[in-house]
Amino acid sequence: MPPPAGAVDLTDGAAEVALGVCAQGSSQTDTFIPNCSYTYLAKKAAPSYTYLTSQGAVSWKGGSLVGTSLSFPAAGQTWPALTGLYLGGSNVATPSIITGSVDANGKVDLTLAYDHLLTAGSSQCRLTGTVQLSSAGTEKLGGGAGRNYDPATGAFAVVSTTYAAPNAIDATPAG
Repeated sequence: MPPPAGAVDLTDGAAEVALGVCAQGSSQTDTFIPNCSYTYLAKKAAPSYTYLTSQGAVSWKGGSLVGTSLSFPAAGQTWPALTGLYLGGSNVATPSIITGSVDANGKVDLTLAYDHLLTAGSSQCRLTGTVQLSSAGTEKLGGGAGRNYDPATGAFAVVSTTYAAPNAIDATPAG
């Protein structure tokens, strides 16, 4: 019996995510750029939006789909370092396994553990934590909208659904 109309027919196998370069020249801005992946921080001094793919593509390779479970190993991930940020800062991400699921309607839920080393001048801070991402909803801080997995295009969009403060560790080298 075929799946009901509108249902997603998932097949076990390889999974991959590719986010192309977007927002070049606008690594940090107060302007929302549709269809670009970003981190949003409440406006203080620095611009609110930091675009993750403004200085290179993001890819998650070597992933798998088994049943409805998704998994992307850290070893298959590429996250570009971001330089030239506010106050001459930079951001380097350390990949970690990403897990999640896709349901019969195409709803994608992911758990992403993050580890970012932020550097400004001689100061460094490591931010770590876990964020829940979902294709259902609108990101309440930055305004991005999720979209369920579309089997015709292979595309989906996820937004953060948790807003816990990260763990912040002073990582400034002794000197």
